[in-house]
Amino acid sequence: MYLAFTKNFSGQITAPSSKSETLRYLFLSVLQNEEKTIYHNNPCDDVLNAIDCIRELGIETTATKTTIKISPNTAFDSQRIYNINPGDSAFVYRFFLLFCVFFGLRAVFNLSESLMTRPTDDIEKIFKKNNIQFEKKYNLFVIQGGKIKDKNFIF
Repeated sequence: MYLAFTKNFSGQITAPSSKSETLRYLFLSVLQNEEKTIYHNNPCDDVLNAIDCIRELGIETTATKTTIKISPNTAFDSQRIYNINPGDSAFVYRFFLLFCVFFGLRAVFNLSESLMTRPTDDIEKIFKKNNIQFEKKYNLFVIQGGKIKDKNFIF
């Protein structure tokens, strides 16, 4: 996955009935500084869990069976510890791990049994290289502090 901040993105996104595409459009919309509406017909658990994670971060999100409206907020509370529950989705989990450290957010990720066994070595290597303080224990991945310095990388 390649994660980069985009510029001059505007318009309307219509996602196909693919969970993966809906999640990609959803995550792209979260990174924008303007309101977006995604039209979809796939309100599966992974998409619903991603929406819950977005709301936990204080980003206003309205979802129906066919649309998701995102009103981004980049004024996060750096003192708050965010409680992120990605459900069983490794894609949602990995996106929000990186999202939190891009914005210097502290967070506790509550992991399902299936996510506890998923490898995150590549992300942990990035965290260590950037002096991100984190801890893995039991069913939690805790980001205690720090921020990614180089925002352009591929993993």
